[in-house]
Amino acid sequence: MARSHAPRIVFLVGLIVAFGACTDSNAPPADTQTPDTQTPDTTTPDAAPDDGEDDTSPDTVSDTVDTSGPEVVVPYATYTLELGGWTMQPGEETTRCIITRLGNAERIFVPRIRTNLARGSHHFVIYRASDQVERKEPFECTPFSETLGGQTVPLMITQTREETLALPPDVAFELEADQMIRLEAHYLNYYTEPITAEAVITFEALPPDATPLVADFLFYGMTSFFIPEGQSVTTNWRYYPVPDGLQVFALTGHTHALGTNVEVEVASNASSSTEVVYPPPGEPFKWSEAPVAFFDPPLSFSTGEGFRFRCSWTNTTDSGVGFGESARSEMCFFWAYYFPSRGFISRF
Repeated sequence: MARSHAPRIVFLVGLIVAFGACTDSNAPPADTQTPDTQTPDTTTPDAAPDDGEDDTSPDTVSDTVDTSGPEVVVPYATYTLELGGWTMQPGEETTRCIITRLGNAERIFVPRIRTNLARGSHHFVIYRASDQVERKEPFECTPFSETLGGQTVPLMITQTREETLALPPDVAFELEADQMIRLEAHYLNYYTEPITAEAVITFEALPPDATPLVADFLFYGMTSFFIPEGQSVTTNWRYYPVPDGLQVFALTGHTHALGTNVEVEVASNASSSTEVVYPPPGEPFKWSEAPVAFFDPPLSFSTGEGFRFRCSWTNTTDSGVGFGESARSEMCFFWAYYFPSRGFISRF
């Protein structure tokens, strides 16, 4: 396994994705936790997240272009999709989706996706969809349910207001002609005044004669945990293998508001590791703006290697908390972008 990489860290998007539970028939039994009673901090999921933003800033999306990530050539073509806007009252939470055609007449390769979200976004997911009928008006939807049914495949997950996902040179997502796209927006109004939920997504395409390596998405997590009132909990390590030959170029962790850490290591089993890869050096995990680690060169996996991971929380609420889709429940996930494509890879 190549280990000469030096991670290049950027804030690609912090995440938090509200996904439905998935059962793996080969998954290990429920994780034993290590609770400690301690004085919890004063942050609660009912308070506005400390996301580093000016809470008085407009709800509408910005015209500013995020130039973070690797430099790329000027795109041959761009495709823009919009979702929203609807008004949300203080304390209101909803997940809404649209299903729409991207508008590409031919197959395209996309090395760069830009997202621009209004404030209050809990997470935003872009999927390749297999639907045949468009639904352009936002409708209430259950996070990740279509993916569990094999009908959608994630391309990108983000929660920060402006993000650019720039793939490595000569690597791109492949989208079929007239590609159907599902946009999923989970918004939670933490603020004291109404907000407008909306998003603008831009896909940048390579010339038609481009022949890049095709990128894809890996999603690993666990759903069997419980955090008692007033306690801190860390799960046991969970190990999942990674297919031989995969090159992972970016990775990020995800919890909800009680989360204090997501740890990911390269390993060959759950008991020991060969390298710590997340959180990135000097960037502690923060649930509301989780850091994204970029690896240049990418992490390279050979037979028998994979990831082990665990999550930690401190429960500052007045009741026990377990896994759930709401922002007031909890999650333990991480996802990675990789090439060459072996399809969507997931384990829970």
